[in-house]
Amino acid sequence: MRIQFLALALIPVAYGQVSGKCADLAKFKIPGVSISVAITKTETVPAAALLPSFCRAEGMIDSRTGAGGKAYGIGFAIALPDNWNNRFLFQGGGGFNGTVRPPLGAAAAGDSSALARGFAVVSTDTGHQGGDRSFFQDQQAGLDFAYVAIGKVAVAGKQILTQYYGQPARYSYFVGCSTGGREAMTMTQRYPEYFDGVVSGDPAMRTSYAQIGRAWTTVAFNQIAPRDDAGPRQRRVARRDVNPDEVPPLLQRRHGRRPAPNEAVEHEVAGIREQPNDAARERLGELRFVVVVGAHRRDPPNAARAPLGPLAA
Repeated sequence: MRIQFLALALIPVAYGQVSGKCADLAKFKIPGVSISVAITKTETVPAAALLPSFCRAEGMIDSRTGAGGKAYGIGFAIALPDNWNNRFLFQGGGGFNGTVRPPLGAAAAGDSSALARGFAVVSTDTGHQGGDRSFFQDQQAGLDFAYVAIGKVAVAGKQILTQYYGQPARYSYFVGCSTGGREAMTMTQRYPEYFDGVVSGDPAMRTSYAQIGRAWTTVAFNQIAPRDDAGPRQRRVARRDVNPDEVPPLLQRRHGRRPAPNEAVEHEVAGIREQPNDAARERLGELRFVVVVGAHRRDPPNAARAPLGPLAA
């Protein structure tokens, strides 16, 4: 009984020590580094169902007034678990960033996040607030988004971690997907010594080409989609699998009957081919179709095939 009582009595003391260490991060400074780091908030978070207890600190790097009098700065948040495993993980962003997402390290982590496994995790908005692209009007904000912010946050995160635990991380990793995947690749190119390994999922590289491709795909699908009785094109038919019960009356009339289970049907509409999906049929026990965009318009067998035209409205 005495041992149990002593253990229970020590819990508030230990919690107070951790809470005090977390609050002390508000005084954090990086000596000898030409970046301005301000910790704006600290919080001791108790253990929950899927997460351990941890210290969460939020901060801002290089606050400034930018183009149009708008406030800019590289926002970040870092989670420092009590059960630290001597590892540091940088959580990549997504889209155009603009939000400091909870630093959990859930990407490519399976059923248990990096934070739950004992990693110290940092995340960032990469230098602007809001998910639109207006920040590109400010040159420095554009550079921060491209590569500057992740370098600065990596340095700050490691320094904060070292001050909090009294020792540096033994291993450091960067994990991201899409924009985070691009950031991971950027880390390997611009900051090759910052991390022991990166996970780059679906990196959003050469996004100017991707945006043109997205616009072209939309136009291409619009051009080949059949029209319904009222006239508008049925883009739903051209863009995804269609259950036979949902096939528009236009397609029923075009063939005069419901297609047989193993029959591939070609439309007069250029570029569309309906093909039964065996895997889906076996799984659902019903006929389904996969709509595939062809590379050429449908012409008589011996006719010269004209390629689909360029991007047009």
